[in-house]
Amino acid sequence: MAAPTNILGPHKGGERMVKLMRVDDRMIHGQVAIAWSKALEFKVLLVANDEAAASKTQTMALKMAGPPSSKTTVQSIEQTIKTLNDPRSANTVIGIIVTNLADALAIAKGATDQVKRINFGNYGRLNGGDVAQKKKLSDNVYVDEEDLKIIDEMKQTGIPIDVQLLPYMAMVTLDDVLK
Repeated sequence: MAAPTNILGPHKGGERMVKLMRVDDRMIHGQVAIAWSKALEFKVLLVANDEAAASKTQTMALKMAGPPSSKTTVQSIEQTIKTLNDPRSANTVIGIIVTNLADALAIAKGATDQVKRINFGNYGRLNGGDVAQKKKLSDNVYVDEEDLKIIDEMKQTGIPIDVQLLPYMAMVTLDDVLK
């Protein structure tokens, strides 16, 4: 069952605050729950994943793994787009986690004005396929031909895209790593 759209409280007006949408095979783990949540001061950590949203067990586990300083919620991709476009989401600092580029693209297209940044963290080693056959963008990001097609579409949204493992490490633009 999908979470209600109004997870973010009443609308107070103002700019949407999706500071980061992170593409990460591992969903919630220490880098997200501690480092990114603290650095960007998420009030809501939103895991956008259709399979996790459909599983009570996985939803419960992800909520337990979330940072104590943030409300962690799990929603389908469709519900995430609705939530981000809901004016009641204004003035809430949100971090989004997705596990694949197709989901990131769907959210980027469906809520372009709300997402400020797309970050590739850990991607391409756990999602299937032979890593040796993929293009290495960084020590933690590997993409295949299908991913590169999705990236081309994602770039057309105009949302800045970068590769950065942790907030205290150097941020590299996606264009720079694709050279």
